[in-house]
Amino acid sequence: MKKCLLLQFIIFSVVISDLAASAAVKHDIAADPLYQGVVEKRAIRNLNDAITSMQSSPNPDVVAEGFHLQSLAFDLNPTVYIQNGEIKNPSGRKPMCIESDVSSISKLYEDNSQFGQVELLEIRLKEESELETVVDATNFQNLPDLKYLVIHCSFEICSSPGCEASIISQMVKGTEGSDIIILYLTAISE
Repeated sequence: MKKCLLLQFIIFSVVISDLAASAAVKHDIAADPLYQGVVEKRAIRNLNDAITSMQSSPNPDVVAEGFHLQSLAFDLNPTVYIQNGEIKNPSGRKPMCIESDVSSISKLYEDNSQFGQVELLEIRLKEESELETVVDATNFQNLPDLKYLVIHCSFEICSSPGCEASIISQMVKGTEGSDIIILYLTAISE
């Protein structure tokens, strides 16, 4: 009988400690130190660095969001393409992503029922002069689920290491008080 009670006590203790450990892990993602560089309101980071940082977190919620961001950015998802002012939705499904060229940014500010579930907006820049364009995030009211804004450049943004965030911050305005995370990606075609 004593062995049975002792065994029950041990099992109970293990279950309680597991519950306490899982409760400690389920804290606010924004409080995770590895994630704070990503969610910090004015922190602008490289997309790949943000994904790596999130996926390396000890917090499983942050890790899951890192894989979700990776999927949004690099996997096939329902996407609306806006190019030269023309909106195309090849899948015909509610998009999770929007890919836009710089000349079509004004289309993002217009009321469009297709944009209601979009989580990632990618603005593609082809030329350095397009860095002078202003993206006003206060005009994204028709993007209520928007989490990530990715500025995707097909050229080197600057010559000094680490200067990209400063240049992108001059381009993207109106993020104060917003939950939108600003990221950048440089992909140079050869």
